[in-house]
Amino acid sequence: MSGLQWIVGLTRLTISFSGLLTTLVALILLGDQVRSYVYTGEWYEYSIGSVAELIRNRNDITYTTASAHRPETLSQIITQWFFALPVTGFLLIVALFHLVFYRYVAGVERGLSSNR
Repeated sequence: MSGLQWIVGLTRLTISFSGLLTTLVALILLGDQVRSYVYTGEWYEYSIGSVAELIRNRNDITYTTASAHRPETLSQIITQWFFALPVTGFLLIVALFHLVFYRYVAGVERGLSSNR
């Protein structure tokens, strides 16, 4: 086994682990949403922004006075749209990218094996 084959095999293993972990987190969040819906009758989606707020350190918050409202730029609009996306959907899309990349790396590995 050449060094390149070893690296490709390790890459395939890493993609598998990362994809499984991403899917597991998405399913845990989806299960929590379903459980909450069954008990309360309301569907609550975790947005990317709400998860970022949970991760952020709260010790360094500085309060300032309000200023005049400036028109939003395109980058601010896109950022707000991104942070409003549901985390579960985002994680499932990332898991799909893992699958596509895994298939690509598996093809590269087959190509390296056949060139021996």
